[in-house]
Amino acid sequence: MWLNKPMFKEATLDYIISEPQLAKSVFRNLEKEVIALRKEKADLVGYDGETDSLKEVEEWLIERQKAGEQEHKKQFSRSSEKRKKQQDDQQGDSAPAKKKKPETSGRGPVGEQLPIVFEEHTLHDDACCNCGECTSFQKMKQAETSTIVDYVPAKLISRHITRWKYRGNCGCIVTAKGPTTLVDGGQYGIDLACEIVVRKFSDQLPWERQAKAFARDGLQLATSTMWNQSRHVANLLEDVYEAIRKDIESGFLRHADETRWRILEGVKNKTQYAWLFRNKNHAFFTIEDSRSGDVPQRVMTGAAGALVADDYAGYNALVTVNELLRIQCWSHTRRKFLDIQEIYPQIENFLDLVSELYRMDRVFRESGSTSATYRAKLCKPVIKAIDTWRKNQWCLPNSRLAAALDYMADNWDGLTAFLTDVDIPLDNNPAENALRLLVLGRKNFLFNRSKEGARVTAILYTICVSCAMNKIDPKKYIRETILRIRNCRGFQLPYEFANQHEPIDLI
Repeated sequence: MWLNKPMFKEATLDYIISEPQLAKSVFRNLEKEVIALRKEKADLVGYDGETDSLKEVEEWLIERQKAGEQEHKKQFSRSSEKRKKQQDDQQGDSAPAKKKKPETSGRGPVGEQLPIVFEEHTLHDDACCNCGECTSFQKMKQAETSTIVDYVPAKLISRHITRWKYRGNCGCIVTAKGPTTLVDGGQYGIDLACEIVVRKFSDQLPWERQAKAFARDGLQLATSTMWNQSRHVANLLEDVYEAIRKDIESGFLRHADETRWRILEGVKNKTQYAWLFRNKNHAFFTIEDSRSGDVPQRVMTGAAGALVADDYAGYNALVTVNELLRIQCWSHTRRKFLDIQEIYPQIENFLDLVSELYRMDRVFRESGSTSATYRAKLCKPVIKAIDTWRKNQWCLPNSRLAAALDYMADNWDGLTAFLTDVDIPLDNNPAENALRLLVLGRKNFLFNRSKEGARVTAILYTICVSCAMNKIDPKKYIRETILRIRNCRGFQLPYEFANQHEPIDLI
């Protein structure tokens, strides 16, 4: 092949070498041709062609190649934001030290909070000993005891209700009051409705799977019936849903985030958006057909104080109109650099500084102090080091490192606002944590069929996630709240239920 043939004959090379000016001219022309070929290759994969430096073109190509490999790894490998641990150079190939076994390791006591059932086991009449010669046994005063945690399957029952009638001495007839039901004349009990709701919106179990589980327990329950029960529960809890929204709106600090959601019927665009707003006590969800800034303005119209979110422009209108303090997220910023750390080794220094920032903030939190001065004393030196690092980085204008640095520079005020107020967090992780249940549900049951289904989903996720935040049993909370509302006894929000629970006579 002609590609394998040398460009110059040996005699020509000897002549070029003997003439330095000619050699310099030849090599310069070859360099221009290499640059042109490199740029042509780069243009094919999207290079903007702003620079004529061979070094920068090659650097850009290497970055693109590594970015492609990283994208492939991100798509097909396990997802994690943990950094690879660097081994100490002095250890060489020696085996890593074994971790110290925690003092509380082992199985330990189990089932301490469970109801106790005592069982006694005696010998059968035909029992015999190992020697085979004994014909009778006398019971001793000694026994061996052990504890076994076991499972008793749930029971479904059919309650037949009889309400006696009474005639008064005035001739009036009065009928005894029956048990409280979800709806007037309802065929299914409150406990069954609560079980259906919690299984789907807390345990992420689709109705088809629930139907199979109920069938194993002896009840044939249609998915349409489960939908109706869930809708009735959501309708009763609508006032609780609105009260949670007001609780988040009226506070000083709230987190916000959004993710995709699908609705199949009755909408122009099947891709909808689930919006989340939360404070430290409750989470509020709403599913909307838009990702525009109109949604947070409408949902949090009376908000004041601060908003913690990423740099999505959809929150700008709310921040501007309500004059909110915009808090940016260090986790989002760190993620921008973490995704490209294999391409740019110098990012390791930045990641170490962010880890130190979180460590200092953790020291502040664990101290129990409420002094903003003390927090700034711990964290400000790290912030200055990060600021110095970012200002001394060099990279291509349109590289991924430049994009990450620009992201941090554009949001610097929001990233450092926590230094002046102890209530401001470092990141928006609480919002992402609250979204996890909904995202897991999206993976399991994929979509809502209608806008009404999306409304019910938003209400019931709001209740279940708020219960999880306050570490209370969602079934217990929903059951008691329904009984309160149905008997005109008001209701408590999940935070109140967890901290100042007022027991009532359940009817």
